[in-house]
Amino acid sequence: DGPNGVRCENASAQATDKHNLHGSYSATCFPTLALLACTWDRESAHKIGEQLASEAAHYGVDVLLGPGINHKRVPVGGRHFEYFSEDPVLTSELASEYINGLQSKGVGCSLKHYLGNNTEYNRFGVNVIIEERALQEIYLKAFRRTIKKSSPFTVMAAYNRFNGDHCAESKEALQTLLRDDIGFNGAVISDWDAVHDRVKALNAGCDLEMGFIDYSGHKQAVADALKNGEISQETLDKSCERLLELRDKCFAEKGKPTDFENGYSVAYEAAVGGMVLLKNDNIFPLANSDFCVIGMAAETPRYQGEGSSRVESFRTSSPLEELRKIYGEIPYAKGYIRNEQFDESVLNEAKGLASKHKTAIIFLDGDDYAEEESSDRKTLSLSEKHLKLIDGICSVNKRVAVVLQMGGVTEMPYLDKIQALVQSFFAGEAVGEATAALLSGKRNFSGRLAETYPVKYEDNPAYPYYAKEWEKLEYGEGIYTGYRYYDTKNVPVRF
Repeated sequence: DGPNGVRCENASAQATDKHNLHGSYSATCFPTLALLACTWDRESAHKIGEQLASEAAHYGVDVLLGPGINHKRVPVGGRHFEYFSEDPVLTSELASEYINGLQSKGVGCSLKHYLGNNTEYNRFGVNVIIEERALQEIYLKAFRRTIKKSSPFTVMAAYNRFNGDHCAESKEALQTLLRDDIGFNGAVISDWDAVHDRVKALNAGCDLEMGFIDYSGHKQAVADALKNGEISQETLDKSCERLLELRDKCFAEKGKPTDFENGYSVAYEAAVGGMVLLKNDNIFPLANSDFCVIGMAAETPRYQGEGSSRVESFRTSSPLEELRKIYGEIPYAKGYIRNEQFDESVLNEAKGLASKHKTAIIFLDGDDYAEEESSDRKTLSLSEKHLKLIDGICSVNKRVAVVLQMGGVTEMPYLDKIQALVQSFFAGEAVGEATAALLSGKRNFSGRLAETYPVKYEDNPAYPYYAKEWEKLEYGEGIYTGYRYYDTKNVPVRF
């Protein structure tokens, strides 16, 4: 697994962690795709793909489960940090280079999550309904362009239903749209435990069922279906041929040494290129050392999301550590405690520190598991303790900067109170060195946003249709999603 790094199973860790999310071998943790999109840099995507291939081959991995190219329809999506953009052209341009870099070294990709898996809301059962124009112009477009430009070895069928059928069992999704219309001729694999009826899935064109369950019943069902004519020999042979072709395409030399230091360098360059300076009233670059740093995220940064994409980093750096290498000892206060309620004494300590310095830089992240696989965020707002921290520091200091380590969009009611704002996203293992280089002026900010930041969540065009029914998700906004909606309707946005 790993769109932003190789998550390769460590057998000794599997004994205590069935899904093995926290016991993998070390690998480079690259910035997540939300940041990579903000580089608008094909070369950076290609280099990440090449390094991923080197590390995958080192650990004996033939196929990497990524990249994810789902459209960013609703900003509360739990896995939006794993996806590129609200624009299918930008998504496909970068995804194609990522894949071309990866597959040029003999490691396959699995383009995911096909189709309509745009949020985590009831992802195992919700029936996604998309009208034809929006399907073709928005939700299929990134898949179509990426497949044409990079010929991914595999495509992963998503958990959700599409027009009534689970994606891994949908002949409309896999045969009519993916193979006949788009022209994909590689192997289709399921997401983990996404197949409910193996016979139906095989007939739909899902070649390989993946997951943790006992497959003995599914194997017998296929054998029985072949005997009674429910599955034809031709259908079975075609699936087998596609899997054999997949095996032959994966030519990377297994166990070959890899250069993790090069991985760090590639991750650093991507992080520098993708962080976005959203506001700057004469704060950055930091001209002197009369500043303090506030916020746990400066000391222990949040540099990746949670779930199956989580990587055991080869090495990490923190913004506070790297800034001290440049400026010497820097006064620091925690400002807040992760996963705990607001603490007035912690805030007061930070306010006392900020009152003594010309500039205060606040580093903020979401509480642990706020952005993760399997659940969507409840709000676009920062936590109460984070908002109180910003208000408190602004009450004692007139030069306040905020650095956000968030995977996606947030509301920013505090924007007029502060003098500078940096969106650093989940910047990977080089988050510290990259952040320090940009804040100090050693490197210049060049990142540009790849999605719209609304003033408030309710302004999002999909808001009226999201999470209204547990079993059904209608895309009632049609093609008017993201910037298309805001521009057409003249709705004010934050960025």
